[in-house]
Order: sequence, then C-alpha cells, then structure tokens
Amino acid sequence: MPKEDILKYYNDCFCVYDVVWGLRKYRSVSYGHYDNTHKTHGTAFENANNIISEKLKINSSDIVLDAGCGAGGSGVQIAKKFGCKVVGINIVPRYIEEAKKYASEEEVSGLADFFVRDYNNTNFTDETFTVIWGGDSFCHADSKPVLLSEMYSVSKKGGGIAVSDIFIKKNSLSKKKERLAQRAANGWAVPFYSQINEFKKELELAGFKKISFEENTKNMMPSISRLFRGFLLFYPRERFLYFLGKKSITELNNIKSVLYHYLCFRMAIFMHGTFYAEK
Repeated sequence: MPKEDILKYYNDCFCVYDVVWGLRKYRSVSYGHYDNTHKTHGTAFENANNIISEKLKINSSDIVLDAGCGAGGSGVQIAKKFGCKVVGINIVPRYIEEAKKYASEEEVSGLADFFVRDYNNTNFTDETFTVIWGGDSFCHADSKPVLLSEMYSVSKKGGGIAVSDIFIKKNSLSKKKERLAQRAANGWAVPFYSQINEFKKELELAGFKKISFEENTKNMMPSISRLFRGFLLFYPRERFLYFLGKKSITELNNIKSVLYHYLCFRMAIFMHGTFYAEK
C-alpha cells in the first residue's frame, strides 16, 4: 500500500474516527479487550494495553518503540503507568500532533515523544529498544518481512515484541471469501491481512524466538460491533454526501469496509490476537 494512500486514508477519515471511535478522547485507533470488568470502549482499550504490558513485563527501565503509534494512546498510557521511555512513530503528521498534545496533557512529555517516521525504515540506531509495540498497525505494511527485519534490528538482544492485529484464520480461502477479505483490507488502507501461520514464519525468519500467540477475537468483538453500529447509522448519510461531492471515495470505502470486516469476523475468516516474541 503506497504511503500516499495511507496518509490520505487517515487524513480523510480523521473525523469519522473521532466521532465513532472517540479518537481525540481516547487517542486510539486500536481495538479494546472487553471482559466482565471492562465493558466500555475506554476501559476495554486500557485493558488491552495492560494485558500486553504485563505479558511483556514492561518496567521503568524499558525503552519502548510504539511502531505505528496512532494518536499516542498506548504510548502515553505506558509511559504514565510504568515511568519508562516511549518513542512513538507513524507517517501521519496530524496524528503525531495529537500524540504530542496527549503526552503534554498527561504530563509525560519528558518520557513519551513522537515522530513522523516510517516503521519500515526508522533510522534508529540498531539495538535501541527493549520493547517493540505494534498495536493494530503492522497490517499496513506492504512487506511484513521488511518491517519485521527492521524491528529486529532496532531491538536489543533479549528484548520483547508484541504484534496485535487482525489475521486470516485459515491457510486457504475460497475465492469468494478471499475477495471479501481483500475488500475489507483495502477499504482501511491495508494491502492484505497476514495468514496467521505465515506471520509466525516471518517472525522466525526475521530472527525472533520464543514465539507465542494469544487469540482474543471474542474479547474484541464488541469493538467490531461498535463499528458496525456506526456503519448502520452513518452509511446512508456518507453515501449521500459522497454523491454531492462532499465526501471522498476514501471516506466512503472506509465505512463500507466496516461491513466487510464485520462479515469476515462473523464468517470466521478473520481472527484477532497478539503475537509475542523475543530477540
């Protein structure tokens, strides 16, 4: 997926993310982890961060790279909770501005900093970070091996990585299901979602060890349901505004893709979970 398409997607869809996802309230474009004690959008998002942080055993001495940091939600929360250094990067200046504002509001600007950089080629010194955090962002990479190779290079020996994302559940799909999965991906500026076993092999080829995977599809489905309710509410309006020339095709495809994602999860084409590994 060309950078220009990803930039256009996130810039054009900023308002939709803000209204439906509470972007400027929660500073997140990731999914939440719902359970019996975390039943709201905000608490589920924090819960997802806490689960991954605990698995990675983050502490105050860590240096965390939030690769594809969105609007800074995870990075700021990690810095505030653990008192560790966090560096967040993505290629969308508007989101980096939001992340910096959030860090200032939460009084962690001295710990969490954010930069416009490409996670495929970060220009960081090798073995800089003790933790790599990829929260629903690695899906945008055209070449997962290239991205994982870069993440391996900037990780310290013994450092951990967590990649939380949507994955293709089965090794092969019918042509009909494959087309549906591709429509879902492309509408969100994703070239393709990785098949789960292939992604594990790519982690291994990059050099990562002690690889494990924890599925949380059931826990994140309320996030998908929230998006689907937004689709039902806003799609007629967005379609009308598109035909009036007041919405872009990117914005229209974004909201149509919500339906495709919902169907892919209901049909068990997609799953969601987190890969953990170590350098």
